[in-house]
Amino acid sequence: MTRHSAGPVLVPTALLLIATAAALLLLAVVLPGAARADISPPNASGYFWINNNPPDPQTTFAWVDATGGTITPSTDDDDNVDVVTLPFTFNFFGTDYTDIAIGTNGFLSFNTADPNGCNANYNWGPDDLGNAIPHDDANCNDGNDGWAANPLIASWFDDLDPGECGDVYYQTFGTAPNQTFVVEFSDVCHNDCFDCAAGEGITFETILFEGSSDIKVQYMDAFFGSGDATIAAANNGASATTGIDEDGTTGLQYSWKTASISDGLAVLYTTQAPTPTPTASASPSPTATLGPTATVTATPTTAPTPTSGPSALPPTGDEPPTGPVSASLLLLVAGLSAISAASALAWRVRARRGR
Repeated sequence: MTRHSAGPVLVPTALLLIATAAALLLLAVVLPGAARADISPPNASGYFWINNNPPDPQTTFAWVDATGGTITPSTDDDDNVDVVTLPFTFNFFGTDYTDIAIGTNGFLSFNTADPNGCNANYNWGPDDLGNAIPHDDANCNDGNDGWAANPLIASWFDDLDPGECGDVYYQTFGTAPNQTFVVEFSDVCHNDCFDCAAGEGITFETILFEGSSDIKVQYMDAFFGSGDATIAAANNGASATTGIDEDGTTGLQYSWKTASISDGLAVLYTTQAPTPTPTASASPSPTATLGPTATVTATPTTAPTPTSGPSALPPTGDEPPTGPVSASLLLLVAGLSAISAASALAWRVRARRGR
């Protein structure tokens, strides 16, 4: 008599398919693209960004109050710019600078000569929602453009208006060779403000670190208000561009016309790619042993970045993009273990039925 094995192995096969689907689903959740990463991938700019969102690596949010410093001359103007001398030489995209232009529309430009008159612009773009990074400044005054003079830091590049409410300050902290230079936009309104009164503005700051190319942007208050639909549409950076730009081909974007900025967010732009030190849970050497019940544990470590005084410490504990990858490995191992167990069960069932 012919023995049919299809029926008895239906349950193990189903388990196998379920385990496979679960593993793939879990990987899809944690791999880049499914959620906001905590570190950018490498690109041609030579910079990485790292924010303070979990998982590791993370930078830190540590607010530095610069309202006791110097108020910019254009703090009561719309679409204006001031050039100030830096307290130290700062290297940006491989070039040393000693001056910086502070635009009232939420950016810092190292092109202080500004031959095309770009630094009074507010980044309107083709749809009044700004431009992506990288972006060229050759057509900055075109009706579909509005970019500023490269190279620049787009901290919150949008149609801001400190002439309506709020002020712009700058201040130096610490002593050489560990100084920081801080530019703070304090309670600055959007040009589309509803009442244009105190409390309707946003507060953020940009920190330059002496002795490195590190730039840290911190967001204390990212909400303009909800007085009407126009101003609500600008909340949390939804109409802004954030990131760093060298020219039309090289730059690093953090966000563009997406509500990606939240209260308490810190974003570090750095040329120092953190390096991980992986360790295995049951091995004397820093390797991972995979098996039916194996686990993979990644313990990131890092070298400290330059310090700048007690109130403005640069971030520590920054690692390369291993957090999502480590999570992916853990889930992959779990999925493979489930698949292995289901396969073994299938073979035992077949063996008992005389296949």
